Amino acid sequence: MIEFLESLIKTWGIWGFFVGIILEEIIVPLPSSLIMMAGGFFLVQGQTFSQVVPEIFFKLMLLGALGVTLGSLFFYFLSFYGGDLALKKIGPRFGLSIKEAGKIQTYFQKKRLDEVALFVLRALPIFPGVAVSIMAGLLKMPLVNFLIISFFGSFLRVLFMGLLGWQAKGAYSVLAMKFESLSNWVFLGFVFCVILVYLLLKNKLNNLFK
Repeated sequence: MIEFLESLIKTWGIWGFFVGIILEEIIVPLPSSLIMMAGGFFLVQGQTFSQVVPEIFFKLMLLGALGVTLGSLFFYFLSFYGGDLALKKIGPRFGLSIKEAGKIQTYFQKKRLDEVALFVLRALPIFPGVAVSIMAGLLKMPLVNFLIISFFGSFLRVLFMGLLGWQAKGAYSVLAMKFESLSNWVFLGFVFCVILVYLLLKNKLNNLFK
């Protein structure tokens, strides 16, 4: 996996980085932190921070944010159109009906909480990007809003990860895998907390979402 991503960047440069970013958004086992840090290590040649930031902007951030945005459309559309079917099967196990899910979607859309939350999660390096795309689809976020949030949220993520890759140098792959492991635990903790809060406060939340 590491060799494949490295070969993409070594062979095709920034365009290999761009393709790798798209692939990692579609193929779940590919770690996003790895390709972003690899870009910082292989493509950024500056020696000082003032030299590196412009390089990361032009070489990584623009193409990286565009790649994440394009690649994330796969799971966004999958959950947007297939989410209701999944909720019908899984929702009842947690006491969540389609009607209740619809109320939650409407509430978040009215308050614009979905946009703020998903922007923050998209920008966070330790939260899986695929999960953000799926949540956006489940919440029925308008496509244009999703594209804007994905692009600018990823912009910040790529900046941070690119800087880390440049700073870590040859040790970037080890650091990237640690980030990926942490990301998985953060996501599991997030899902657990959401389910726990809903189950404990179900009646109050249903009244709130009316």
